[in-house]
Amino acid sequence: MVGRVNERTRGAERRIDLERRESELREVAPASEASLVQALLRGDQAAFSDLVRKHHPAMLRLALAYVPTRAVAEEVVQDAWIGVLRGLDGFEAGSTGSRPGRR
Repeated sequence: MVGRVNERTRGAERRIDLERRESELREVAPASEASLVQALLRGDQAAFSDLVRKHHPAMLRLALAYVPTRAVAEEVVQDAWIGVLRGLDGFEAGSTGSRPGRR
């Protein structure tokens, strides 16, 4: 019983630590979304890393709500990022709406 309580406590501490780190990343607020996307369209790999750092945790949490395991959720998110990279050719900067514009 004590072992399970300790495991739960450690799990809660890890979640709190993760949330704190995510909060710290948001506070830094590097470049705006638009400037990151513009840099990504120019081939800036650091911009892609910034986007992943910014959005990956939320994407993972969303995926975890729909799939049975963390491993599957990680695959889903990785596939989503691959889709982002593949969709760059059709992205139209400055377009409005929820979907990228097509050229």
